[in-house]
Amino acid sequence: MNKNEPTSASDYCQAGLGLTGLILIGLSPWQLGLFETGEGWYRGDLLVPFISLGIMVLASIPAWVRLWQKRGRKFEADKEGLMLSTLYIFIFMLIFIGGLIFVGVVPSILILMPVTLYLLGQRNWLIISISTAVITTLAWLFFIKILDLYFPDPLLFEILGWV
Repeated sequence: MNKNEPTSASDYCQAGLGLTGLILIGLSPWQLGLFETGEGWYRGDLLVPFISLGIMVLASIPAWVRLWQKRGRKFEADKEGLMLSTLYIFIFMLIFIGGLIFVGVVPSILILMPVTLYLLGQRNWLIISISTAVITTLAWLFFIKILDLYFPDPLLFEILGWV
């Protein structure tokens, strides 16, 4: 890394997302009433959001390190402009939450993962297909079979009368 290199928009964006995740984790006992109920943070319905927020915080650490190393330098947009990959991931995380409610866990992963990989630059459809199949299978095994987490019936199933 060049010590005279300016700070970048993507580092600020990534660090901001990580800080947001850290704040949400820190405020969660009050938001969820965990102090009043005496329940632990490890309740099944809280596990997935906490894991997601934790990954968000951990993924922001390299951006924080770069910002610390470049402190005091001027700010410039990235060479190619704002790094869209960070924005894509954030937007698809929000869409994924809606997908969980509307179509369920497995279909959400099956739909959003290939689209996200494609937008992030992966053009090999074999890699996209294998990655999607592996991640979908692992998510299904881990969250539904091993942890036995309850996911409500998707809204689409209720609309179609399948529930």
